[in-house]
Amino acid sequence: MKKIVLVLMTALMLGACSSHDVEYNPTAQITEEYNKAFKEYVGGEIHPDQAWGFDQDFSSVNKTRAANTNGNIWFKTWERPYNVNLSAAELAELKGLFEKGVPTTNTEIFPYENYYVEQIYKGESSDVAYDKNGNPTNTSVTGSNQMDHLQARDGNNYTHINNFNYGKNETQMVDEGNGTRYVGITLMENMSLNGITANNQFGYSESWGTENGKFYNNYIMVQYKGEWYVGFDFESHKNVNNPDEARDVNRDWNFTDWIVRVSPAVHKHNWSICVIGEDLTFGIDKDSDFDFNDVVFDVAIENGETWIRLLAAGGTLPLYIDGLEVHQLFGVSQTDMVNTGRGPEKSPVIVKLNNSYSDAKSIPVKVIKNGGEVYLEAKQGEPASKVGVPVGFTWCRERVSIKGQYPRFADWATNNPNLTWW
Repeated sequence: MKKIVLVLMTALMLGACSSHDVEYNPTAQITEEYNKAFKEYVGGEIHPDQAWGFDQDFSSVNKTRAANTNGNIWFKTWERPYNVNLSAAELAELKGLFEKGVPTTNTEIFPYENYYVEQIYKGESSDVAYDKNGNPTNTSVTGSNQMDHLQARDGNNYTHINNFNYGKNETQMVDEGNGTRYVGITLMENMSLNGITANNQFGYSESWGTENGKFYNNYIMVQYKGEWYVGFDFESHKNVNNPDEARDVNRDWNFTDWIVRVSPAVHKHNWSICVIGEDLTFGIDKDSDFDFNDVVFDVAIENGETWIRLLAAGGTLPLYIDGLEVHQLFGVSQTDMVNTGRGPEKSPVIVKLNNSYSDAKSIPVKVIKNGGEVYLEAKQGEPASKVGVPVGFTWCRERVSIKGQYPRFADWATNNPNLTWW
């Protein structure tokens, strides 16, 4: 009888231990629950060919065009610019290159998508205004004072070169890295060369004529001592009733009313793809939980090294990129959501990873959740917790779902993996 009881007790104990060993796997359970919720969120099964953007070449995707005036942090992404500080003799020599006096057409093309624009000279001469019959009047106009909104071509549009107005740019910015003071410089980023010709690269709006803000491409480019310069010639016209009234300020073909220098801006790293991630946390309101801003970073793989540019950390769980915790990289508390609208705003952080990777998808991103380590995945044909997007992608603010901001996301995930959804 005792033997039977002991055998039964032993069997029960072994059975209990065996079932306990396989009862709970936090990582597998978290992933399973996330995958189920994700499929509900996008409205069905994932398309079998869906590779979540990591199979795409984003190098030809149009990037956000911008006039960047954050000179204090240019050095974090770009090679530093410099002011040329021409001497009086050099400025006179440069102006001489622009003083044509006869009809002249620009023949040069500035072949760069990223470049600095620097204020060099604001014209001082005045031009006589002529009446309807072509006779000179007593009105004279200082053209540079009426030249507003210097602009640069970007594809089929023009973008204002910020801080360049009324023939000048007097802004000053101090480099946070080395204390250099930049005077009158603006950085132009991702200016498309599509449709560029020698005569449509730059222009200005003028404020004297009847059509306030009328745009003119009156410029030529020259190279002087290895640098590119652009000079502008003022022109303006009014609609007047009195035939003796000042109406026209005609071109004098001297391109010295406004002179700027343009110089290539060189990326410190060639960012090729942006990764957006979800830390596998969701609640009842899935339509606001799947924002994919818990981690956002650009990737550059160069010369056997892998670099990231950390842009946002919208989660409050410990999250690591190749062993580097994102909140620590931003220098904030783990409970802070960075650059997502619900916490501190921080400058991007550029760092070389501890290991080298052949592609962005291979970079390990993990979150500590419910006591376990869970890696963000982008397996083909399965729900994703990280997605590859073009550099310059506008990530969601906090509590804005990705399909709310990008309505085609769900269709891309389930039906059409070739769809441009962003």
